[in-house]
Amino acid sequence: MDSLGGSERRIAEIILRDPEPFIGVGLAELAVAAEVSQPTVIRFCRKLGFSGYSDFKVAFAQGIAVIPAALHQDVTADDNVLAILHKIADSALAAITSARDSIDIENVARAASLIANSHRVECFGNGAARVVAVEAHNKIYRLGIPCAITADVFTQTILASTLQENDVVLYISFSGEADLHLESLELAKSAGAQVIAITKPGSKIARAADVSIAVSVAEDFESFTPISTPVTFMIAVDTIAMCAAQLLPKEVSERHAVGKTALARHTRP
Repeated sequence: MDSLGGSERRIAEIILRDPEPFIGVGLAELAVAAEVSQPTVIRFCRKLGFSGYSDFKVAFAQGIAVIPAALHQDVTADDNVLAILHKIADSALAAITSARDSIDIENVARAASLIANSHRVECFGNGAARVVAVEAHNKIYRLGIPCAITADVFTQTILASTLQENDVVLYISFSGEADLHLESLELAKSAGAQVIAITKPGSKIARAADVSIAVSVAEDFESFTPISTPVTFMIAVDTIAMCAAQLLPKEVSERHAVGKTALARHTRP
């Protein structure tokens, strides 16, 4: 638990020692049990990426809270190359395991159905989330569904207003809190499009989307170990794409195979 201070470590140990009863424990009760102040408990929750104790408890109850991921991210100036490699890899592995166990499969199924039955899909992702939006585009257009990616918030806002019924916006946002992104989301919904968000649980975008896939990663960007976030979001993207593929006619995969065969002729030595 290198990334947690002594008081925060005690909080984590108490929660992990007996997780089920924790769900019914109040803020004051947990603070007393850990022998810390209530503000320390709140700081602990915020360090894990939640707005406060209540938000953390809801996420924890849903299996979303990612305490283990935070325990591997404290890269220090004294770490050698092997230690840094292990910390980054351990952080990614913990995040992947958490995603596997916590992503809401019913919402994944709903998202896959919307995409499989859509006229077109627009993938929106800004900043670091752009790489995940690119991956989503790469998966979806191979399903024979018209698909594009837009990584500029101003273009997204204009584009959102041109969408129609049976169009889908797949919104990738790590924080889910940017007001500019929220505006384009609302415009897309007003135009009749369905909005799928892969984002932080309980965020503005998560609450506003028609279907929200909650992904939470305890990320410490100050120690420069950001790989766990895009990797975890890509798991959600790949799962949605594979589920959508299962809903499409067999002819779609056959046409895709023809394209791959054509490419293979140009890549042989």
